[in-house]
Amino acid sequence: MKKVISFNKIGGPEVLEFQDIEEPKELKADEVLYEVKAFALNRSDWLLSAGLHYTIPNLPSRIGSEASGVVKALGSSVTKFKIGDKVSSIPFFTTEYLVHGEIAVTPEKYLVHCPENLNFIESTSIWMQYMTAYYPFVKIAKIKKNDVVLIGAASSSASLAAIDIVKSLNGLVIAATRSEKKIDKLKEYGADEVINTQTENLSDRINNITNEQGIRAVYDPIGNPFYQQYLDVLQSNSLVFHFGLLSGESIKIDISRHVRTNSYLLPYSLFNYIREENSINEGIEYIKENISKNIFKPKINKVFSFGESIKAYEYLMEYDVFGKIVVEIKN
Repeated sequence: MKKVISFNKIGGPEVLEFQDIEEPKELKADEVLYEVKAFALNRSDWLLSAGLHYTIPNLPSRIGSEASGVVKALGSSVTKFKIGDKVSSIPFFTTEYLVHGEIAVTPEKYLVHCPENLNFIESTSIWMQYMTAYYPFVKIAKIKKNDVVLIGAASSSASLAAIDIVKSLNGLVIAATRSEKKIDKLKEYGADEVINTQTENLSDRINNITNEQGIRAVYDPIGNPFYQQYLDVLQSNSLVFHFGLLSGESIKIDISRHVRTNSYLLPYSLFNYIREENSINEGIEYIKENISKNIFKPKINKVFSFGESIKAYEYLMEYDVFGKIVVEIKN
């Protein structure tokens, strides 16, 4: 028997539990079974168990979208991997292939070889955040030199990766945070300017920083009231990528203010951009290249043991998390 993390009712970390399951004896043609060595936590995992994610869980349900480990068995049509390979999962839209536990099964399409210069803990800490930031800035907005991008909740793993992506395109980053003590660290991680939204007027500071030229794009995992604070400093043809509700308050779209600035709001999800193989492979190659050059690096906040998995999810809910939370499994 193998232990996995699962939930039988909707709720927060308190509904999570260890469950014993049988190791699969048969795989579908495109499936890969692997022994998990580490898995990473994302707020979207918690939203799934809380019933707040656009993916609706089928109860009882496993949890988790990112894991790394060693291949144990292959479906009949799998060609990219062999038994013993070190692999990591790419998060995608699914209620079936959830991965937090001692074993996981993932379709070949959503599995990659671990980068040679990263260990299991690091390898499971890159794909959700870097892939999420890749499509808005590289493929959609096509950020270029000196374009100014506002990144909300800047100390989250998703936003830290966004800083790296924008800087790789020679853009300029304004990072927003509610914590004075995070400012120096965000600058160390590449932000050109940091605004404390608790003590400073966001739009006034942006006008000051940009000489009233405004911002080219916004990476918004927060919702209101953050959304309302930057609407008047958007450039013409600017893009707002809205992909989260950290505030717990949905955006009420202000059509008039978008019309005045000729700006656009895109309800964004990584999952909509990795359905096609060509699209997912473009993202993977861009990230792997920058990982291999040490331009992109995992930013890990804390590592828990497998027995502390529920505690890791409780820690995920804390305000001061800066980077990725990982659980290591020492089989």
